[in-house]
Amino acid sequence: QKWILSPHPTRDRSGYSYQPIYLLRQHNLSTLSDRLATRPFLTLIEKTWITFQILKALESIHTVGICHGHVTAENICVTSWG
Repeated sequence: QKWILSPHPTRDRSGYSYQPIYLLRQHNLSTLSDRLATRPFLTLIEKTWITFQILKALESIHTVGICHGHVTAENICVTSWG
């Protein structure tokens, strides 16, 4: 795992300054967007499982007071083992 601090500190609506942090793992090979377009296509149960994992991750970071940025299929990394 590798933590990367964004070089661009920013402010939220209430005026608090914060510096975005990104957690990267080198074994992530594709984005969710790439995987959705790749054969064999995901089954309904696989899509449901990925959706569940994304929602649980968002719930976890919200619980500890971390705000996420722009969540899209292009910026969600996936692996072959989930």
